[in-house]
Amino acid sequence: MSSFREIINRWLESGDREGREEVDKAVRDNEEAARYLAEQLAIEEALEEMADEARMRRWEQAHRGQVRRRRWWLGGAGVLGLLFLVGAALMLNAPPEG
Repeated sequence: MSSFREIINRWLESGDREGREEVDKAVRDNEEAARYLAEQLAIEEALEEMADEARMRRWEQAHRGQVRRRRWWLGGAGVLGLLFLVGAALMLNAPPEG
């Protein structure tokens, strides 16, 4: 017979229905198994939360980079547009040659 730790760990890894029934029986029969399961589930939840935070950090960094590049391109386009307008104004206001 497997220990409750092996039963719980096997179920956490596979997530199958039969394993869940085995875990339920082990938890009902043993208070220590219930504490162990609660600890393992808390650990899994903490790991998932850490992974979510890491994903959010990476997304925020990528988003800041996109915003920075967009501002750079818009700034460059603004400068070119201003140069075009100044050149057009100078050409239109230039005295006729001759």
